[in-house]
Amino acid sequence: MKPLDDERIARIRTEFPMLRKNPLMQGKRFCYLDTAATALKPDCVIAAQDSYYQTWTANTHRGDYDLGHEADVRYQRARQTVADFIGAASADEISFTSGCTEAINRVAQGLFSWIQPGDEIITDRAEHASNILPWFRLARLRGAKVVFADLDERGSLTPEAVRRVLTPKTKILAFARITNVLGSVNDARALCALAREAGILSLVDAAQSVACETTRVEEIGCDFLCFSGHKMYGPTGIGVLYGRRQALELLDPPTVGGGMNARFYPSGDYTLEDLPLRFEAGTQNIAGAAGLAQACRFVEEIGADAIGAWERQLKQLARARIEGAPGVRVLNPDSPTGILTFIVDGVPAQDEGTLLNSKGICVRSGLHCAKILPLVPKTGTVRASFGVYSDRHDAEQLAEAIVKGGDILDAYFA
Repeated sequence: MKPLDDERIARIRTEFPMLRKNPLMQGKRFCYLDTAATALKPDCVIAAQDSYYQTWTANTHRGDYDLGHEADVRYQRARQTVADFIGAASADEISFTSGCTEAINRVAQGLFSWIQPGDEIITDRAEHASNILPWFRLARLRGAKVVFADLDERGSLTPEAVRRVLTPKTKILAFARITNVLGSVNDARALCALAREAGILSLVDAAQSVACETTRVEEIGCDFLCFSGHKMYGPTGIGVLYGRRQALELLDPPTVGGGMNARFYPSGDYTLEDLPLRFEAGTQNIAGAAGLAQACRFVEEIGADAIGAWERQLKQLARARIEGAPGVRVLNPDSPTGILTFIVDGVPAQDEGTLLNSKGICVRSGLHCAKILPLVPKTGTVRASFGVYSDRHDAEQLAEAIVKGGDILDAYFA
């Protein structure tokens, strides 16, 4: 895939209405650096989602008329597009969710009967709340235990750390490919290979990685992989649970109702639809699925690896400008991602975020839903995260605002 350059990025930026229609914020050049929280959406994704409401509105799997058939075909086509995007063996291994959070919860809740008292679930302290709390609840309800493997000095989870806490009682290993605070990268293939060797299930949170690197689930070897649409330039309210068929067969559907059952009887018995429909009770986010499929095509046309390389280039440009500035400390200088996390001595993270807002810059400040991560201050951090629409001006604007600083009271009262 051809590397991205300034000229190509300039063209890509014209495809994002948020950048066209919002040239200024606080009277300054609008600089959006919060892609790790949610990405801006290109015209093609918005049009794909709107097309459902404007030209082919119908429910799926329920209408014996032309529009109903078209909705069925387009919905299944979206599922196949997602399957191809992540290299799944079959579209039947893809079920749509409301996002990565629901996807992980679907697995945790679905394993309720499978997990037994005394069983153990391995994860780490760098995980987003959405990849810790579902396991906490499952453990509490079933008398199981969540075990934290140690992180290395860069905040990554290594196979060696997992081996140290692996026991005959271990049943699940859950981790992020890229963590959301420090942008630490975990070796998903090696971790999933270890899980297979140990005979346990593996779940990969790919929310931060799927838009910035090529993802091939067959090569990763995971049992489950989850991600959201909104972090990969797709709509909000739509996400994906991928699962190997054998792993999906272990799950009890956490939600029951129309569309997921084959038959039900006055006796109280019911039978399930085949995969993946058994996990999609009720009317699904059909428009969101159409938008997500278009987001997959958008990322593929540019190249996920090319996007990741561009984000890393901008992160290093900003890092080089701010390192050495008085009081500024970059917490993830060597992270090979587009996430730049830093603190300013004596300045609370949210105050720094507010100050940057006054300079037209959108960043995230606080604990970033990773409230037990030991490698960052308890007062929080500031996180700038680049995307495919970010350019050198964004990196330079951020660096200049950090280095120059300013009176925080001006940000609140000016």
